[in-house]
Amino acid sequence: MVKGHEGLGIQITGGRGSKRSSHGIIIAHIEKGGAIHRDGRLHVGDELLMVNGHSLVGLTHHEAVSVLRSTTGLVQLVVSSRVNACLRTHKLTHTRLV
Repeated sequence: MVKGHEGLGIQITGGRGSKRSSHGIIIAHIEKGGAIHRDGRLHVGDELLMVNGHSLVGLTHHEAVSVLRSTTGLVQLVVSSRVNACLRTHKLTHTRLV
């Protein structure tokens, strides 16, 4: 997908040491009109594993945010899909990546 000036348009939660979701970097919210929303393949609850060849596995929340924010132009994501997972995003802390 292509990341424009509006960003990826997601909010994430989790990461190493996270009390809320220590099992990975999870998409907590997808902003309407953002790059990920327009692409349509990712869903709330999906785990982000890799961005442009850089693994997010084992990173802290802050480290993952830095990697995601540093992306420009064409962005390649590797994810573990959790389409049917029940994720209550209103109870999770997350970082907006717009």
